Amino acid sequence: MAYRFRDLPEASGRGRGRADALARAEGALEKALWLRIRKGDAIPRPSPPKRGEAMVAVTPSTAAKIAFISAFAASAMSQSELARRLGLNHREVQRMLDPARKIKIDRLNTALHLLGRRIVIEVEPI
Repeated sequence: MAYRFRDLPEASGRGRGRADALARAEGALEKALWLRIRKGDAIPRPSPPKRGEAMVAVTPSTAAKIAFISAFAASAMSQSELARRLGLNHREVQRMLDPARKIKIDRLNTALHLLGRRIVIEVEPI
């Protein structure tokens, strides 16, 4: 079964049946988003699903990290200023902005708060 994302045409592929396609789509979505972040491209807001389409989401930690990187890029704050406000050294903020580094969601929420944002978690039935 094939999958594709209208908002991210670079993320598409095939799976063996619906469950496999959905699992592979999650990985493809995350890779496409990180690629866009690394290239400095905008992350589009997801279009509402059309009839017969399934929604695919990234992990909460990936969503929080992408939100932090995007909010920082949109801010006028320097890495040094963010580090000072967080009480961290400059290298730690560089690590926080590195897509390959894992950061605890609580630390991301604190940093997002300094950028005028916050993390909101919602649980939905699947």
